[in-house]
Amino acid sequence: MLYIEDSEIAGNVGTNVDQEHSTYINGILVSHMVRSSWYGQKTWQNIASGHQLKDKSYLRIYEDVTVSNRSSQTSPSAMPLIDASAYGFTWSKNLRLQRYASAQTPREGLVALRTDMLYGPANLYPWPVLVTNGWQMPASPLNALDKVYLSVFQNTTVESFRNEPFVFALHPQGFTMRDYPILIEGNEHSTRAQQRMVSLAFNTSARAARVFANGGWTYSDPQLPQDQRWVLDRDAFAAHALGLIGR
Repeated sequence: MLYIEDSEIAGNVGTNVDQEHSTYINGILVSHMVRSSWYGQKTWQNIASGHQLKDKSYLRIYEDVTVSNRSSQTSPSAMPLIDASAYGFTWSKNLRLQRYASAQTPREGLVALRTDMLYGPANLYPWPVLVTNGWQMPASPLNALDKVYLSVFQNTTVESFRNEPFVFALHPQGFTMRDYPILIEGNEHSTRAQQRMVSLAFNTSARAARVFANGGWTYSDPQLPQDQRWVLDRDAFAAHALGLIGR
């Protein structure tokens, strides 16, 4: 487990522009960030460069976290501020996102939930990470939140130099996976019904056309069934995520 509290993390120290991120979390079961900030990932010449926070953990918890592309060295990175795995579980409350103008055209979205990011081998996850014949989303996904990979964002605020097209993007699952580097193939052909991932956002404040990018099972300010409101409680959410893998 990685726990970060009351910290300020800025910039990068490497020279490989394809892998430069302020923080890159890999091979970690749980990342828990509290009252901390990330910023300073710079761009490199004409390359949009990396993310402020790249997190492949199985369970990600962000509480009162600020993530910004503010840079004191060169033009800010044009990439999404947070690049996280769509697999596993994300619970966020009071996340603050700041986007400053970059030399390159910004990549759309501020938080990318991607399906080509795993913290470890696929067999460590409770359910398949690829589309299978054994799963189809139930008719009421909000009544099946204990059966899917889940991300929950509460009270997110966005400060951007522009009107954003969307804040969060949930990428789709595919049919095959290639290793080193991991690449999910066929996700452009998978259907919404085949996806085993849901993302929820509550009380998002942003100058944005919409909260979520199109596609996937995403909900902004949904009315949760009473027996599904456990997803709003950090401890219940974490206990569920870890219990699925016997932790």
